[in-house]
Amino acid sequence: MAKSETRRSTSDTVTSTRRLELFSTLTELVRARASEPATKDEPIISYPSSGTSYVDFTPAQIDRLADKAAFYYESFIYRRISSDEPVQVVALLGPSTFAYFITLLALSRLGHSVLLLSTRLPLEAHVSLLQTTRSTVLLVDEAYADTSEDAQRQIPNLILGVLGTLKDFNRMENETAGSESQLDPARESGHIAYIIHSSGSTSLNRAVATWSGSCSGPFPAVVHAVLERHKVGDASGSLAGWLSDDCLHKEGGYMHAVLREFEKVISQRLVRVLG
Repeated sequence: MAKSETRRSTSDTVTSTRRLELFSTLTELVRARASEPATKDEPIISYPSSGTSYVDFTPAQIDRLADKAAFYYESFIYRRISSDEPVQVVALLGPSTFAYFITLLALSRLGHSVLLLSTRLPLEAHVSLLQTTRSTVLLVDEAYADTSEDAQRQIPNLILGVLGTLKDFNRMENETAGSESQLDPARESGHIAYIIHSSGSTSLNRAVATWSGSCSGPFPAVVHAVLERHKVGDASGSLAGWLSDDCLHKEGGYMHAVLREFEKVISQRLVRVLG
């Protein structure tokens, strides 16, 4: 590769990396996607409504729904206005509907971390994860009301709530999501965005956290640069979508260390790959 090409490749990589690293939280990431003139009104998610019929949602619509849902939940889950205020862990127990996804985004807008509980776990595992993560609120689908009440009997300070629906959120038609938060992006990037858990095949399920800053960290930035260089995505070569999570170990643990080392290696060799 010529020196001029190497310099250009490196420059392109730095530009792409900086653009992605501007997003310190899920909220920033979604709002940025919803403000892109070329794509904000293009469908990005299709969700089944009935039978084989689907409803399309654009980034702009998702952004507005998340604001409405945040206002809906703000009636009993406080919104953090400052980064000096404590972060709560809010647990979700219910089917993975589109409203469930919007709830995750809404709770992120309120400034809190989200624990995603599998509906297939026994009560013992639910209680263990709630206690380990110090969850303060549990939002449940009505089908799992009995489970939530059983958990509350073992964790008396746990606050119970019902997962909202799209109809609930859309009733906030003329509402905004309360006061704008004055959160410090640098500090917020160090907070947990969401928590999943291991399968529990060898012991009780272990909580696995994903930090807000990792939503747009080095690994997505590197892949974004590669895809842009090789024109993967839409006609302009931009990346239409990105989903990333850590590698699942065969025994149920998450290989954070392996992925971090992989990021270092691929970052060091990026210029050669692009050539």
